[in-house]
Amino acid sequence: AGAIRVAVIDTGIDATRRNDGWLAGVPRDANVDPLDAYPPFGFLDFGAGHGTFAAGVLQQVAPTTDLRMYRALDSDGVGSDLAVACAMVRAVKHGAQVLSLSLGTQTLDDRPPLGMEVALQLIRRLERERGQDVVIVAAAGNSASTRPCWPAAFRRVVSVAGLTAGLAPSGWSNHGFWVDCATVGEGVLSTYVEGQEALELDLDPDVFPPDAWARWSGTSFAAPQVAGAVARLCMEGWPNPRDSLRELLRRGRPVPDFGRAFEILPGV
Repeated sequence: AGAIRVAVIDTGIDATRRNDGWLAGVPRDANVDPLDAYPPFGFLDFGAGHGTFAAGVLQQVAPTTDLRMYRALDSDGVGSDLAVACAMVRAVKHGAQVLSLSLGTQTLDDRPPLGMEVALQLIRRLERERGQDVVIVAAAGNSASTRPCWPAAFRRVVSVAGLTAGLAPSGWSNHGFWVDCATVGEGVLSTYVEGQEALELDLDPDVFPPDAWARWSGTSFAAPQVAGAVARLCMEGWPNPRDSLRELLRRGRPVPDFGRAFEILPGV
């Protein structure tokens, strides 16, 4: 099978191309992460490099995917229901068969955000028109809560919780009946960006060189592993993303409130 197109909906991608070959084929276009759009200027914003990191996670799992970035969050990691919904539909219109969303929100009444609900309906229509399945994977969230986090909690979306490097449930990960699966989310290693953390964000700020790699924890970095694994199985002979997903989940072991647990990338 040929390369499958995967969309990462996040903060966008670093404009600077790396010298180590990672993320080389990813178009930059309008989906660039500015890294430093908010005070204190001269330092990395709170969510800077989040999309670049998630994309690197996905590429480690599925190196030959056709990877595309859609910027729906700013460099502080903030976005709207509408921006995320539009990015989801745009990605599918552009041919993405797997969507990876390292983002989420809880709502006051635990009901789903309307924009995302409409986006899923539009994606369903596009699937029917094309006769082509789309698998949507989203992070379950990091607030140690059983309350639904959207879009992960939609039945239509594959929700991914976080595990320790030893494959035990992470204490900080959201969990519950709505979680489909879990993989390592602690100390995941991936591609990061050049710059310095602000003292306001970290009392012991790190300085990252060009072509940086870093470790980061969160369901944000578990979800792209699952999206990558689905894409990889598609290229290894499972006929479509829905079949790939079923095969992946079959390989996991059930963990109460964490769905099917499996290891893809290591953590610390």
